[in-house]
Amino acid sequence: MSQGCSIKMNTITVNNDTQKPGPDNSASTPDLDFLTAWSLVACGNLDEAEHLLRKTGELPTSPSALDLLARIAVRKGQYEQAGQLWKAVLEKDPNHKAAKAAMERLDSPWIAVALIKRLAFLASIAIVLILSIVGLFALLNVNQQSQPRPVAPANSSTQIGATSSAFSVPGWSVHTKKRETIIVFDDDLFTLRCKLKNSARERLSTFAHLLQENAPNSRIIVEGHTDSYPMRKNSLYRDNYELGLQRALTVAEVLKSHHQIAGGRILVTSMGDANPPFPEADYESKLKNRTVVIRLF
Repeated sequence: MSQGCSIKMNTITVNNDTQKPGPDNSASTPDLDFLTAWSLVACGNLDEAEHLLRKTGELPTSPSALDLLARIAVRKGQYEQAGQLWKAVLEKDPNHKAAKAAMERLDSPWIAVALIKRLAFLASIAIVLILSIVGLFALLNVNQQSQPRPVAPANSSTQIGATSSAFSVPGWSVHTKKRETIIVFDDDLFTLRCKLKNSARERLSTFAHLLQENAPNSRIIVEGHTDSYPMRKNSLYRDNYELGLQRALTVAEVLKSHHQIAGGRILVTSMGDANPPFPEADYESKLKNRTVVIRLF
């Protein structure tokens, strides 16, 4: 018997004298076993209580003891055994109210309802956990996408079919590197910030015409560049990267609006003052880097 729960034996009054139960008192041994087992159940010692009630190896004959055994079985989750015990109680005492109520509950769907509720609770926990994991992966994916990254080359289905010689005209140089054709204009395209020169518009018109004739399904990347002069404090642009991006957007808009090149084919990016197309040895070379580089895939 556990040490944390003491059992108090009820005293029995006989002829107005208070006595403790003993071999010669009116309380029989089965009654004492039942009271002890009841106290053990109250303390949570189910196995000890059941052993005490079944110490003869057979079921007790008392309806109260059988009822207590059925309650122990329910506490252990043994509902079928509990039902058999309560049936035995009703065979001995058809008017036993506790056994009748218990059988009605066993016959009702309350066990199934309780099981469904528990499963629903566990399912809700699983759903919350899955949603949390999905949200975490989505957040990580957004963070990765927000980082600057080089533009990935298009697959083989979007490779241009034109050779570098088809685009070789005065005003720019053409370079072929693996699956891409790179067009670098010979001098600067912008007069101030993002304003295109008239000569630049003519070159873009020539480029668009050659593109539609020789590579109508190609992808186009417009890559903005700037010189290495730092941005002034009162400038419209935060830094050279932002200025280069705006130059790329200006060229993309000209190709789309004036030369009917689908916007879905055009991607824009900026290198700012990094990786300039021309080495900056003097002022004139710096001017050349106020331009865009066009890449075809």
